Amino acid sequence: MNAHAAGDLQAIAAEWPAQGEAGGFWIAYHIGSEFYGETDARFEDNGRYVLWSTVTQGRERLEFSGRLDPDEVRGLVELVTRERLWTVRHVRPTQADDDAPAFLEAGDGVRRARVELWVSEAGSVPEFARVQEAVLDLIRRVSDGAILEVGR
Repeated sequence: MNAHAAGDLQAIAAEWPAQGEAGGFWIAYHIGSEFYGETDARFEDNGRYVLWSTVTQGRERLEFSGRLDPDEVRGLVELVTRERLWTVRHVRPTQADDDAPAFLEAGDGVRRARVELWVSEAGSVPEFARVQEAVLDLIRRVSDGAILEVGR
C-alpha cells in the first residue's frame, strides 16, 4: 500500500458520517482465494450489507444481504481509527506463491483506500487481527454461523 492510500484511509475514517446521517461511505473486507476459499463483505454507512463466502459447509458459495444498525458499521470504522490501521505494513518481504490476500478497504464515493496483507501475515499484525476479528464476528452473526471464516 502506498502512503497516499494510507492517508486516504485515515481521512475516510475521520470523515465517516455522524450518527443518523448517511453519505455513501462503505467499508469492505476480503480474504482468501478461489483455491482456499474466499470471504467478501461490504458494509455501508446506512447499515446495508452484502457478503458472500465459499468458506462454508461443503464449500458452497453462500450470499447474504440485509441491513444492520448503522452504529454497528460505525463501530468498525471507530476500531479502524483506534487501531490506526493505515499504519499497517507487510511483515514479510515477499509473497509466497500460495499466499492469498487479506484486505480491508474503505471508500466515500470519491476516494477509496486499502490496507492489504497476505493471509499468512494477518494474524501476525495485531492491529489488523483485531479489526479482522470484529469484521468476522459481524459476518458470522449475520450469516447465522453459516460462514466459517476464521481469518486463517
